[in-house]
Amino acid sequence: MVQAQTSDSLSKKKSAGGSDTLAEVMQNPLINGLKSDIARLEGRLQDSNVNLGKNHPQTLRTESELASLKAKLASETQKISGSIGTSYTVGKQKEKELLEAIETQKARVLDLNKQSDEISVLKRDVESAQRAFESVSLRSAQTRLESLSVQTNAVVLSPADVPIEHSKPRFLLNLLISIFLGTLLGVGAALMLELGNRRVRSAEDLAEAIDLPVLAAISSTLPPPTLRDTLRSFLSRRKAPHAAPVASVS
Repeated sequence: MVQAQTSDSLSKKKSAGGSDTLAEVMQNPLINGLKSDIARLEGRLQDSNVNLGKNHPQTLRTESELASLKAKLASETQKISGSIGTSYTVGKQKEKELLEAIETQKARVLDLNKQSDEISVLKRDVESAQRAFESVSLRSAQTRLESLSVQTNAVVLSPADVPIEHSKPRFLLNLLISIFLGTLLGVGAALMLELGNRRVRSAEDLAEAIDLPVLAAISSTLPPPTLRDTLRSFLSRRKAPHAAPVASVS
């Protein structure tokens, strides 16, 4: 509104050369009265010039009154034009002040918006902390109630039955395994002992033992020994001292 008034005052100030056409001048009752008096005196002056002459005292008095009225009209018109210029100056100053106030308000609004954003962030932090506090409080109350309760979480669904017979040890299975492993270990031990105490059983063994050539060999007419005879002979040799073998060489 101030800018519109200032713009209007500027346009009126630019057209101050034709101040008679200004609305303020044309609508001023004092100026309109002065114009009426000037028009009436001009009519009287014209009549006086015609009837009495230019040098007649009445004509001169009328001219003097007419000049005074015109001077007063010019003065009033000048005052109105000056008031328009003053109004323009005051409007510009007021416009400047209002613009400065607007800038101040803008800075204040920006500051308030910044503070509002900070408040929103703090509000969210408070709400988050409140929710965390409520959760901890609820958990604390629940823990306190659980500590006061005498009922445990373990519930017996069905009682256990005493077994009729033991599950371990399995006597028959253990006995069979022990017999099998004992037999296996015995046979293995006998074989190891037999291999460790080697006997001469053939001409090749004798030749290898004494590192001499075999000239002749007497075959046995006895039947080949059985496993029982072999074991018995082995056991008897283990008990009695061994005699040194005698080789006959012809």
